[in-house]
Amino acid sequence: MTGGSKSSTTMNRDPSLIRRRNQSTFLWSGLLGRVTLRQWKNSRIGRLISGGLASNRDSSACYVYVSSPRNRSSGTGEVKLGVMILSKRFVVVLLAASVVCPGLCGRPDGAHNVAYAQKEKRRLPQTGWFQKPAGAGDYEVAIAFPDLEHPPELADYWPTDRDLNGPCAALKRAYGDASKQASTALSSLEARKLSDMDPEILQLPQLYERAGNLAAYNGDMETAVARLEAAYRSLNQIMDFLPNGPEAKLHLEEEIGVSYMRLGELQNCRANHNAQMCIIPLSIQGQHKLTLGSEKAIEYFNKYLAGNPNNLEVRWLLNIAYMTLGKYPADVPARFLIPPAAFQSKEDIGRFTDVAMPAGIDAVGEAGGVIMDDFDNDGFLDVIISNADPCDTLHYYHNNGDGSFSDWTAKSGLAAQPGALNIIQTDYNNDGWLDLFVMRGGWDLPMHNSLLRNNGDGTFTDVTAPSGLDSGAFRTHSAAWADFDNDGFLDVFIGHEDGPSQLFRNKGDGTFEDVSG
Repeated sequence: MTGGSKSSTTMNRDPSLIRRRNQSTFLWSGLLGRVTLRQWKNSRIGRLISGGLASNRDSSACYVYVSSPRNRSSGTGEVKLGVMILSKRFVVVLLAASVVCPGLCGRPDGAHNVAYAQKEKRRLPQTGWFQKPAGAGDYEVAIAFPDLEHPPELADYWPTDRDLNGPCAALKRAYGDASKQASTALSSLEARKLSDMDPEILQLPQLYERAGNLAAYNGDMETAVARLEAAYRSLNQIMDFLPNGPEAKLHLEEEIGVSYMRLGELQNCRANHNAQMCIIPLSIQGQHKLTLGSEKAIEYFNKYLAGNPNNLEVRWLLNIAYMTLGKYPADVPARFLIPPAAFQSKEDIGRFTDVAMPAGIDAVGEAGGVIMDDFDNDGFLDVIISNADPCDTLHYYHNNGDGSFSDWTAKSGLAAQPGALNIIQTDYNNDGWLDLFVMRGGWDLPMHNSLLRNNGDGTFTDVTAPSGLDSGAFRTHSAAWADFDNDGFLDVFIGHEDGPSQLFRNKGDGTFEDVSG
């Protein structure tokens, strides 16, 4: 149904109004989320706008539309409801869509995975290699903040050829642009006041949250928690205007708690690492020396559990946070306590000691794959580690035979190989020296894999292109080397996340042919 005296063609004549409308819809959708008509009518902003329509004399047009699978008049059931006011001063677009949305209306049941797929489908190109198929990358969604999707500009920056360093450059540029955009949007709204009756002020919580997520992505957890707490404060100021305010508050309480816990991990497990750090159950030596992160995490987890005491994930994190401070189990609220017996094993197998630091293989990075094998045929097992961050590299640690390792990353040539989700050893040319197959793009965006030939002198050469294994960019995370045709040479079966797997037959002359057909 419509209200006002002008038709929708009035709106269509002004491109600036349409642009502002489209920009606002996503933000409002994220804030309002899943509501019922009765919730809308009973909210302060619903009453405000409903009462203001009759007295708003400078309105050019007003459009209201409601659809519900049940009784509209009673307000029961889930509804799709939107209100648009076009006036001489501003454009207000409110949209409450009957879909699960991420960010401030994220739900504790994990349904943000669906929202992520819906949002990415809406924001990224729907054709070509950049398209992310439905269901692909769910692991990435699970481990990342639910409201941080790849910026759409990333598609423009992503390399189209075999540029192994291109993904890192594209990610830095896209997330740098996104951070600047978030800061610009915040600076234009932070000075405004709710008392000014400026509807755009309701965007602040989500803008703060996105800025916090971007900072966390870049590893700046101090800025991340500051932005997320600003989102929490601004949300509390407008709670009465949001039908889903309590759900949004719970979402932020969990997110801020996790972020503070991550801050504590970075300050202690990484910056002040020792052999007992971050190994559960924590010993006295593993307790945090810098306590702010865990203390604030406990504060927000307790707030969250006051509203949703049945979330086992948050209860688990609460207990671990107390453990990092040496206050477990005594100070854990009794109704949220996970008993010490849950951390005990029925079998006494002793306790493993972290010797990575004295051994010289304790580099900081995003875990990918790892191989422990003898790459120089000296009888001792070496270690090669891949890093899931495309802005880092592979790392090669040579076993010195005395319990220590030397970093051969640079001298081996592996410093020129960007990180990868997984790696596997093979001897594809039967020369007795273990080669490397590097798999990239899994749980992320398509990248090129690499076949690295062991030269037998501690160095590796990238032979991907001449070998015939460079067949394009994929999301790859697994491969198996075996002699499928019994000709004495190892073939390779490559598993891709978002498309058909590939089988390459080893021709015995250092090259492969794709026999997947």
